[in-house]
Amino acid sequence: MSTSSLTQQRLTHGFMAFAAMAATAAVASPAQAGTFDFGTDGIRFDKDTIGTFNFVESHGKFQSTFGVYEVDTDGEVGTFTKLFEEVKPSDSGSANDWIGTCGKTVLTCSNSFTFLKGVNYTFGLQSLSGNIVRPTVYSTTALNKGLFGTQVYFSNDLNAEPAKGTVVGSSSADPFASSAAVGFEDTVTKKNKGTQPLKVGQALVDYNDFKVTVEAKSAETESVPEPGMTAALGAVAVAGAMALRRRTAGGRVERFNVE
Repeated sequence: MSTSSLTQQRLTHGFMAFAAMAATAAVASPAQAGTFDFGTDGIRFDKDTIGTFNFVESHGKFQSTFGVYEVDTDGEVGTFTKLFEEVKPSDSGSANDWIGTCGKTVLTCSNSFTFLKGVNYTFGLQSLSGNIVRPTVYSTTALNKGLFGTQVYFSNDLNAEPAKGTVVGSSSADPFASSAAVGFEDTVTKKNKGTQPLKVGQALVDYNDFKVTVEAKSAETESVPEPGMTAALGAVAVAGAMALRRRTAGGRVERFNVE
């Protein structure tokens, strides 16, 4: 192979390698999820994390508001951020198990929240029965003091709603892997106006009173360039390689020392 041909080959390969590196750098993989807790034992992330929430539906007589509470180091709930609220208890009275749907009972059905790294959180459901304020129920079981306990289930199976009458144990999900279902049991007592706790096996226990899905991603992924920028970087590098090929084909390559 002649010196000019070998030089052309090496420089062309160099430009193509640069093109590949430029494109790779522009679409660097999103930051990893890191370690996190997302379940009935609490919610906590070791990196700033964006949660995207979607309201699914509600079933119940109460008019509820769903959101995120900060939890301090003493285990007390603090600042509340509202994500969804019902404008009425249900779409149409008791029809279809008091169903509440997007656009009728809940008007804003998508929202997002940024979980700060190292901060403890819990989901909370505030409810009204007429003008009576019901106890707030939390996704973190330990915060449901005086209640029957596990008021929420977490699952990556969106169809895995627990059977009515079943009190679930601890549960968790991975909102980075796929949409995670979160379902609330909004009441804490029998129909006798709140004097007795619910017990396992009673049909009043369910976890469809307020249902949402959550997807999570590291906040660091927000800095990934737009696809157009990625394409432009790759195109510039490839164009440089093509220009070099044309120059060398015309015999205008400068002399290089080739070993």
